[in-house]
Amino acid sequence: MEQTQVLASRWALLVDPAAAHSVIERMSKLELPRRVCRPLDRGSKPQKNAELERFDADIEAAVEADTAGEQEWAASEAAIEDETESEQEWAAIEAELEAEVEVETEIDQDWVTFERSLSES
Repeated sequence: MEQTQVLASRWALLVDPAAAHSVIERMSKLELPRRVCRPLDRGSKPQKNAELERFDADIEAAVEADTAGEQEWAASEAAIEDETESEQEWAAIEAELEAEVEVETEIDQDWVTFERSLSES
């Protein structure tokens, strides 16, 4: 009866070594088939799994594509920055041209005024 309670509470075997030894002795009296397994004694050959290899290849391809996409994105951003810089340069050139046109317009107006004053004299 006492051993039945010990078997019912396996955690009690951790606390009571005498009970654990009695259970081990009782189990050793049973005629159970014995098999010694030593998986580390012999080397195991790696098994080929085509589905796993295909999955790994897909993951690697996705990572490479993502990396390539990031590189393309960086190149696109650099091109946009170059375009922005060139747009700023064009804006500066246009502003210079407009200033030159204004100066030429003022010169033309001054010339017209000068010609009028000459013709009136």
